[in-house]
Amino acid sequence: MVRRNTSIGSAGNGSHLGLEGGRLMHRESVRLSRRQFLRHALAAAASASLWQSATAAIGKCRPVIAGSYWTYDAAESAKWGAAEWGEELDRQAALGFHMLWIANAQEGVTEKNLAPFSTLMGLCAARNIKVMLGAGTTPAWEGRLDVKHELAFCGRNIRNISDRFKQHPAFWAWYIPHEIYMCWGAGDTFVQALFPALVERCKDGTHRPVTISPFFILDRDKVFGDFRFNEPDEYSKYWAALIRRAGLDIVMLQDSGEHFSYVTNDMRRPFFQAMQHACQAGGARFWGNVEVAEFDCLSKEEFIRRYGRVHQSMVKPGPWRPVPIPRLRQKLELAAEYCEDIVSWGYQEWCRPALGDAARSWCAGYKEYLAASTLTKPVAGEGVQSPLPSGALPLLGEAGLYPNSFGVWLDTSVPRRSALVLISPALEHEGRQTHTMKKQTISRDPGRQTVTD
Repeated sequence: MVRRNTSIGSAGNGSHLGLEGGRLMHRESVRLSRRQFLRHALAAAASASLWQSATAAIGKCRPVIAGSYWTYDAAESAKWGAAEWGEELDRQAALGFHMLWIANAQEGVTEKNLAPFSTLMGLCAARNIKVMLGAGTTPAWEGRLDVKHELAFCGRNIRNISDRFKQHPAFWAWYIPHEIYMCWGAGDTFVQALFPALVERCKDGTHRPVTISPFFILDRDKVFGDFRFNEPDEYSKYWAALIRRAGLDIVMLQDSGEHFSYVTNDMRRPFFQAMQHACQAGGARFWGNVEVAEFDCLSKEEFIRRYGRVHQSMVKPGPWRPVPIPRLRQKLELAAEYCEDIVSWGYQEWCRPALGDAARSWCAGYKEYLAASTLTKPVAGEGVQSPLPSGALPLLGEAGLYPNSFGVWLDTSVPRRSALVLISPALEHEGRQTHTMKKQTISRDPGRQTVTD
């Protein structure tokens, strides 16, 4: 008899899946000439020492949030209109957010809902906000494991989004919302077939990065469900192979374990290391998904005492809270050790000022954290975390180049296997010292560890 186990959490970014056997457990770029590229890039360089520090830290970022997950609600969006959406985006910009990660985007591209969604996308473009659009999932996909059915649904969503927004300046990346940690048996067969097919459809006609946000579990003794635990080394090897097979561009690792406040950085670190190695081996960029909401509980033992051996999503209402700023800082600093950039889940659900005093206090505290950080200097008027002058952003952005939060520019216009581009200063000695910019394309093919100028 087939037994199904789901790890769908109330605080996830999409549908969670851990599977064992049958058990459920570019933007099309505007090409610049070499002369134009060098001139604009030269104007963008603040100093040689700045660039040296930035490029030396490739693979790492500043401990700040670049943008947040948002579940799109068509009825809410129509009610808000341009004015309220504009206010919300400005509130997010005040927190340093310059990305909007939209799940359920397919709801916005129906004939009935297209106008409000187009308004939102226009507001994002006007503010230089990069938008990731989700491909959607069928309900209870983790129980069906029907590749044909899932691909038909998601493929239709991808076509509809692409038909309407493939040329839109705000549309920056795709998001595959099928959340897994690791799969076995029938679940793995499903994932190995579905993910490459979804990436292929996303890439068909829209050469933008394809992202995914997996999680990891820390529950070795199955308190929160009958889910098979995997060691970090096993996790790393699994994801390296899946990234390579599917052609994923960006992996945004959830940092929460099971979303509990008792989870420490020492518990998280092995999985950050594992996924960093997987991305390096598989040819993807590694981002962190540092969650800003958590289930407040002092220990696993305390959870069992209060609620028994059940999944935390079954506790209603659960003691969820915005992550306290000192603890959030620790989480961000861990992600910054390994990741090129950081996004987040939990702002929409727990941290927007309109949600009450706790959320307003969190926003005020996070702004204080930003102000106190010498690394955090948003570019005025651009809403983009970068140490570069604001005038450089649209010039290089037109070429399909975008900065991570260290100001290292990433080229999404080139093929996936060579998608990381660094721009670093080279000092010429021809009778005078002149800063020029050197463009290096690093091959992401695991079999070819080459750098070309």
